[in-house]
Amino acid sequence: MEKLELKAKKINTHNMRKMFPIYKKHKGMFVLTMIFMIMSGVLGILQPIFSANALASLATAQFEQAVRFTLIMCSISLVKIVINCVEEYCYVKLVLKMQYTLTEMVINAINSTKMKILDSTQLGALAERLSGDVNSVADVFIDMLDLIFGIITNLVFLLYIAYLNIYMFLILLGYVLILYVVCTIRSRIWIRGRKITKKAKDIARSAYFEQINGIRDVKLLNIKENVTKFSNEKHKEALKIENSISIKRNIIRRVQTAISTIFELTFLIIGISFVKNEMILLAGLLVVYNYYGRVENLVSFMSRFKEFKAEGEISATRIFEILEDYEKEEFGTEELENFSGRIELKNVKFGYTDEDEVLSGIDMVFEENKITAIVGKSGSGKTTILSLLSKLYDAKSGEILLDSKNINDLTEKSIHSNIGEISQAPYIFNASIKQNLLFVKPDATDEELVKVLKDAEIYKDIKNMPNGIDTEIGENGVKLSGGQKQRVAIARLLLMNSKVIVFDEATSALDNNSQNKIVEMLEKYKSSKTIIIVAHRLSTIVNADKIYMLDGGKIIASGTHKELMRHSKEYHELYKMEEKSAKENFETEEN
Repeated sequence: MEKLELKAKKINTHNMRKMFPIYKKHKGMFVLTMIFMIMSGVLGILQPIFSANALASLATAQFEQAVRFTLIMCSISLVKIVINCVEEYCYVKLVLKMQYTLTEMVINAINSTKMKILDSTQLGALAERLSGDVNSVADVFIDMLDLIFGIITNLVFLLYIAYLNIYMFLILLGYVLILYVVCTIRSRIWIRGRKITKKAKDIARSAYFEQINGIRDVKLLNIKENVTKFSNEKHKEALKIENSISIKRNIIRRVQTAISTIFELTFLIIGISFVKNEMILLAGLLVVYNYYGRVENLVSFMSRFKEFKAEGEISATRIFEILEDYEKEEFGTEELENFSGRIELKNVKFGYTDEDEVLSGIDMVFEENKITAIVGKSGSGKTTILSLLSKLYDAKSGEILLDSKNINDLTEKSIHSNIGEISQAPYIFNASIKQNLLFVKPDATDEELVKVLKDAEIYKDIKNMPNGIDTEIGENGVKLSGGQKQRVAIARLLLMNSKVIVFDEATSALDNNSQNKIVEMLEKYKSSKTIIIVAHRLSTIVNADKIYMLDGGKIIASGTHKELMRHSKEYHELYKMEEKSAKENFETEEN
């Protein structure tokens, strides 16, 4: 893991301001929350004043006046309780609305982020931004406003002390300035380390996330101890950084406590001296001493305000990095109407970085009502071509044409609704089989569902499941076998009813019999589709209308199976090798 060092980080101050338009989307609830917060703040100012007057009256034996001030203070307290309840209700509702809006914005931004960015981004870090950072930003602004009202309330009381006795005010003002300096140092330590701490925790969280996600392989490979050690080391690094910050802050906190204790003793000694020299009445001293703790609250609120603001800025920056800085997919504005299914690649070049070149001048044609296969050794560029067809990546140069229209000029819907793909390891969502199908066509009828399940050779298996098509199949279809997952994914793709059907080694987990049935099914579908297959077994594409053979990102041969067997040495050797392997496996099973 990249070594993380605790360095001073200047935090941007503009991202929090970008939150205002999002709050404006819920301006009704926002204004209501502010109204009750202001009302609570005003009552918070009045409450200590009447309380102080009650104490002062009691100290001067004005009992009736003390009772009157006490009743007023109690009435204010009761009203404030009711207002605070309503304020809390509005606050929670506003925060929940903000969390929903921000989560929706972030997930939409992730959905539209280019794959090359997502490929290099840790999933655990994205998950943290979707939860922790969104929650932090959603409520931090309201919390900051609440602290502002708290600061104003205590400032008013400090001014009230100035009204009672200017000398006590000056003493308390000096105390405020000393505490403010101490709290500012403590806040700076926290602020400087917070961003780097979050980064370290993202790395640790991603390690644990991957360990859980790959728990089956962890168990099967007997690597629980090693993988856990790897994850724990990342976690220890994050805790080490956080601990360093906490120790420094705690030291400052102890200094603050010592200053408070010394001040309290000094304040009492000075207060007694003032009373003795008739510089302040005993009643006034009692009032000031009883409420001087609010001066500490003033400094505490100011310090927390800075920390809340920093936390909000850090979280907002991490969110807006996804919303604005992550490079987004770019699509055109032209709709693809009456698409025939013909796709052509002209001199297409591509590399995952600026330096490498995975594809070198590819020329291909995928004809409508035909089955076209792509074969080649691992790493030859087969899957990369499919990624370009779906515009998950953009070609460096050359053209990809759909019915003579450049793919870069077409809308996202035109591309993805017309080109449907299933990969070797398709993702099955943690829902029922039926819901997994309905994701691609929410209004599908039961008859349509049954048809695609039968075509995918999975219908009989589903009928024997406890709840049939409503059976919950776990995260990524964990309750299904590898072959069943692929067949459910095939059914989902067929239900999508795209003009182009793309199979990227999508039958690799199927037995020969099931695979042959899927191939027969595709033969029926090709009368109205363009079918593209990246072959796992060459035996499955012998009847393809055209086969392209790749090697090192280049087309080294093309033609039908018979043509390639005659004219392509590489294809001939690959096919014979597969035949030999299949024969040996058959003989082993027979024995």
